[in-house]
Amino acid sequence: MNQLLRLLVVEDSEDDAALLLIALRQGGFVIGDYLVVDNAAAMRAALERQDWDVITSDNNMPHFSALAALALAKELRPDVPFIIVSGEIDLSLSVSLMQGGAYDYVQKRDIGYLATTIEHQLRVVEKHHARQLTQDRLEPSETRFRRLSGQYSME
Repeated sequence: MNQLLRLLVVEDSEDDAALLLIALRQGGFVIGDYLVVDNAAAMRAALERQDWDVITSDNNMPHFSALAALALAKELRPDVPFIIVSGEIDLSLSVSLMQGGAYDYVQKRDIGYLATTIEHQLRVVEKHHARQLTQDRLEPSETRFRRLSGQYSME
């Protein structure tokens, strides 16, 4: 695959962040820009300063949570896939996060699936952007057609 990836990692463990990067490299990603943050202020600065392809977030950090990180991501970069990568999370919280806009969830013990998950989510986003672009291009034509057809139907 060798796809270049700009990655924002919300994680309080340097070891877990390193394992995440290794898993993505083994999954075929080339890690371009990446940044590891563990609090709201650092995440806000990272989101305001740069575009990211994907945001991953641990859930249980001493001063920050995936729920708070998700809210911040949706506020500043709503179209960037947000994936929870956590060691432990209860079912109701994971459902809440997904309903709140998280794209997916990978348990840390299954970190080998992260590259496939990210690849899938990037394809979903790409298809969404392509549909949006097509719709944006068609809209002026549809408006013009409606105006023209309205003029002729009145005569």
